Amino acid sequence: MERRGIRTEKGDYNRTIMEERSMMRQVRARVSNLHGWSKNNAKGRTERIDKDVLRYLLQNNPRHTVAQKDRCLKAVSYIEINRIQTPADIHNKVEGLNTRYYRLNKAQQGAETEIRTMTEHLRMYEIWKYSWRYQRKLERLSRKRRRRFEQRHASKLHAYHTAIDYFAAHELSMEDWNPPRWKSRLEKACKERYDCEFVQTDVKKELECLETIRQAMNEMHRMQRQRQPEYDRGER
Repeated sequence: MERRGIRTEKGDYNRTIMEERSMMRQVRARVSNLHGWSKNNAKGRTERIDKDVLRYLLQNNPRHTVAQKDRCLKAVSYIEINRIQTPADIHNKVEGLNTRYYRLNKAQQGAETEIRTMTEHLRMYEIWKYSWRYQRKLERLSRKRRRRFEQRHASKLHAYHTAIDYFAAHELSMEDWNPPRWKSRLEKACKERYDCEFVQTDVKKELECLETIRQAMNEMHRMQRQRQPEYDRGER
């Protein structure tokens, strides 16, 4: 149906999954970049972060737009709530964010796989439930009447065998078919995926705060180097 230009529910779901995976790849790249910076920044450094300087850089920069000022205010609040005092504190937060990202990614992929599997199980069961009566009628007919019946109901019989082959490929005998249980597992997986979306939003917010802090610290270090005398920097 999608090839004919007709949108389907399955196609919409696949597009949503592709968009989410693309966004998660971007988040992974941002987290990796931030992790490398925080690791290098915390290495061999124990000095305390001057919160007044950070607050000045985050709040009173005239070049910031309204959206940037809003991000800066959130970053200052993040520093105060999490009691960030040293570069090592920032690195610990990035480490925690990195761990949360990988747990989220694993949980999200597991939920997507479960949703896809249970949805296909239920779809094939509905196909079987609709078409099995035609197969039963075919088996009761004499050999002379079978050919004509097969021609008239070829699509239903093909659907029946498709469903049977699907369950055989997944090693599910008819005794193992349990649509109520599949629906329960589908609902549980949908709930897990919905919860992952909330965690994903929290991860993105925390990532944005840490990136803003990184920008401010880089600017702070640049200003400190500019104020430092040349002979202290080893320049003659």
